[in-house]
Amino acid sequence: VDRLSELTCEIGGLAAAVAFSIEWAVNGEVLLDETGTELSAASLDIDDAVTCTVTWAGGAGESDPSTVIDLAPTITSAVVEPAEPNTLSELTCVVNATDPESDDVTLSYVWRVGSVVIDGETGAALAPAVTAKGQSIRCDVTPSDPWLDGAKFSSEPAVIVNLPPTVGAEIALSADGTTVVCAAVDPKDADDDAVETTISFQVNGEPVEGQDGSLSTSVLKPLDQVTCSVTPTDGEAAGTPALAGPLVYANQAPSLASVNISPATLFTSSDAACVPAGYLDPEGASPAYEFRWFVDGEEVPAEVGAKLASTFFVKGQSVSCEATPTDGLELGGAVLSPPALVANSKPTMSSAAIQPAEGDVTTSFVCVGNGWQDADNDEPGYTFVWSVNNLPVAGQS
Repeated sequence: VDRLSELTCEIGGLAAAVAFSIEWAVNGEVLLDETGTELSAASLDIDDAVTCTVTWAGGAGESDPSTVIDLAPTITSAVVEPAEPNTLSELTCVVNATDPESDDVTLSYVWRVGSVVIDGETGAALAPAVTAKGQSIRCDVTPSDPWLDGAKFSSEPAVIVNLPPTVGAEIALSADGTTVVCAAVDPKDADDDAVETTISFQVNGEPVEGQDGSLSTSVLKPLDQVTCSVTPTDGEAAGTPALAGPLVYANQAPSLASVNISPATLFTSSDAACVPAGYLDPEGASPAYEFRWFVDGEEVPAEVGAKLASTFFVKGQSVSCEATPTDGLELGGAVLSPPALVANSKPTMSSAAIQPAEGDVTTSFVCVGNGWQDADNDEPGYTFVWSVNNLPVAGQS
């Protein structure tokens, strides 16, 4: 008999008019308060032996003992949660178990990958470290009360699904100021899949095209706000994009490679030109410059153009120029040219004449130069060569 039952003391062979009394005993001990034909087993213990004795005038009879037995607990459901686990999920076997006699129920667990038991995993939870993507995981649960084990119950399988990869992002301006660089930081995949990333840029919230994770600053204006996003994928699913920025773009000053004076050799009859080379502006501005001129190391006041008139220097002086690149917003670093030396200018003359125009063998003739001109204002000076009948005359100068 189980503890949900009512025991009945059945009396046979006595006439209906015969008076009798009933006595119940458990394990030989009489239950003084139990004198009816029925006895509830709810208060009895497992393996108790119960008898009833009927006494009437002239006789008594005792029943065979009935032994109290246990009813095993049962499981109505077992579910692996979460329903779509991944390799970072701790799995839990959620069980509904009942015991018909309200005994304490304990549960024992076995975890399986397919049909293979996972050694050492006997708890209600399964750590993520023992699972892998694509595996089919079940839990087998057996209920027990203090006397009996119930029937094993197997859950439906839970399949370990793909976990999208993760990544971080960082954004920075290149050292030369010509590009904004976006980089993926620490891409990871919990399933050990290979991770690929794609990078996109936004300027003031609007998407723009970049190449190889970089964006040319030539498309930017001062105070533009640049952000970038890095999206990871493992070939099955894309992860959450990582965002970096905003990087507030400040105007970058232009630079200049070199400056030279043209012509390389100056004369007091020729102007000097300042010739910059290698202008570079990260934003792509057209070349523009500011100039300063120096003669023998002293700045020439108010001369700020690309040319310096020859009236500002004389033979023997050195001339240099300084060019500073500008993009209209900022000045770059000034570059000073090598000095150019002002060389001697050749003098000129308009004609030469012999005086007197006629003479005899006693006449001394004089060669006279006319129309002397010298850009350096040097004093006139001549060298002479005499000839008679187109033949040079030695020793006459």
